[in-house]
Amino acid sequence: MTEIDILKRSSFLWCDLRGDDQYFIATGFEAWGGVFYRDGEWYAVGGRKNHAVKLLAAGERIVCFAAADDWINLFETESIAHKTKNWLHQPATEKQLRHLPPEYRNDYSLTRYKASALMTMSFNNTPKDEGFSGQTLRIFAAGHVFEDLAIRWLRLAGFELFTKKPNGYQFGFSVADGRIRCHVDGIINGAPEALGLTFPMLWECKSLNTKSWKDTVKRGIAKSKPVYATQMATYQAYMEGNVPGTSKKPALFTAIMSSLGIDLMLFSGYRD
Repeated sequence: MTEIDILKRSSFLWCDLRGDDQYFIATGFEAWGGVFYRDGEWYAVGGRKNHAVKLLAAGERIVCFAAADDWINLFETESIAHKTKNWLHQPATEKQLRHLPPEYRNDYSLTRYKASALMTMSFNNTPKDEGFSGQTLRIFAAGHVFEDLAIRWLRLAGFELFTKKPNGYQFGFSVADGRIRCHVDGIINGAPEALGLTFPMLWECKSLNTKSWKDTVKRGIAKSKPVYATQMATYQAYMEGNVPGTSKKPALFTAIMSSLGIDLMLFSGYRD
């Protein structure tokens, strides 16, 4: 599933509030979701009435949109989605305008839905200098450390794993006029013959807590982690133009548990 599919199938409209393709909000009555680009990384956050804002995902843009859309659907119904979409054809209310900066009073194209999204942004906006909590930043840093460990372990085990192109840049792709841009963790072009793998194959690495690890091992990636499965299938499809064969071969999913256990799973993913 691509980002275009996710947005098209979403019950809620994602508003590009700043017009720079980097700050999106969708809102219902009980919950809202945001997808933001900051300091070279995409983030997804979710909020509910009388609850603190929650970090949902960080990394690729498509993963963040999927996570934020899933979050809203947990707390909103189809009838609410239909009602809020009706706001696309209604002007902002006087009550909404009172909560927005004065310049919006002269914006006669401002809809009730976009006004609601702007209010959500205003009420939940955190000053940039405060950044993320130390705990969140440590989680991100740990993820990078685990990935470096996985790379080393796989290479020691005999995997021919490439994480960068000869020019030093990561493998990746850009389609739809740059609206979908992703980097992949790596490409595997060889492994011990006894494993019976085929190449080239996409490599994706994640770090999981104990509960998530056990559920993934038990049920598999597609059922336990559908967002990750969607991410890998998308990468397999669009990497075909840069690394021919990735869409035809299974991908390798590496999961590292916080206690430093490691598990490898084949993911069939994309097919024509």
